[in-house]
Order: sequence, then structure tokens, then C-alpha cells
Amino acid sequence: MRLGLGALAALPTAIPGVRGLGEIVEALRVLPQLSDRLAAIEENTRRLPEIEARIEEVALGTAVLPDMVEHTRQIAETMPVLVELQESIPTIVPVLARLTDLIEPLHASVVELQKSAGTLADVTEPLQGAAERLGRMADRWPRRRSAE
Repeated sequence: MRLGLGALAALPTAIPGVRGLGEIVEALRVLPQLSDRLAAIEENTRRLPEIEARIEEVALGTAVLPDMVEHTRQIAETMPVLVELQESIPTIVPVLARLTDLIEPLHASVVELQKSAGTLADVTEPLQGAAERLGRMADRWPRRRSAE
């Protein structure tokens, strides 16, 4: 018994799924690429906890930024005053030099006074006991009553 090609040629129209078989085969050829992409996605997904931990570190590091902004603002506000002070330095230097000339003799006098006070303390310290005894004796002497 011999089958003719006529019945075989009619097969794609007879079976509706056979017509789309070529499209299915084409779609199946993409599966290895999809598998590779899914493997890459899986690998990257496993790294998410590490990435999250690093993001938290960055967040902690950026926590100081508001304070830094405030400090920078304060510095910017003081800059005009600092520029003014810088401009006045040339006029202050001669005044400071004159004050230094006046203070040097005062300093020498204070040093001398300190030495003198030390010497006086050294001399009067041994007399303190005698002065206390004399004071106690003076307290025992009879006092004159003033005429009323």
C-alpha cells in the first residue's frame, strides 16, 4: 500500500498546532539565553544583602553632612569679619609694639615686687610666733577705762 504525498501535504492544515510548530521551535531556541540571564540575575540577587550593608555604611557616613553644611554656613558668615580683621592687622601691629615697650618695664617692676614680697615673707614668718605670744600677753593686761 502506498501513501501519496497529498494526504501528507494536507497534514499542516489538518492539525492546527503543527502550523505554529516552527514558531514554537524558534521560541525554544531562546531558552538557553534566558537560562544564562536568569543565572546572572540570581547571582546579582545573592549580592543584594552585601550591597544593602554598604548602602547603610554610606548612609551613616552621610549623617554628618547636615552638621558640615551648618559649619560651612557659619564659616561663610564669619568670613567678612575675618577679612575686616585681616585688613586691620597692619594698623594693630604698631600699637602692639608700643604696648610691648610699655609693658616690659612694668613686667620688670612686678618681678622685683615679687622678689621683695618673698623676702618680706621670709623675714616676717619667724616673727609670727613671737607676735602671737605678744598679742596673747597684751590681751591679759588690764585695760584702762576711759573717763565717761
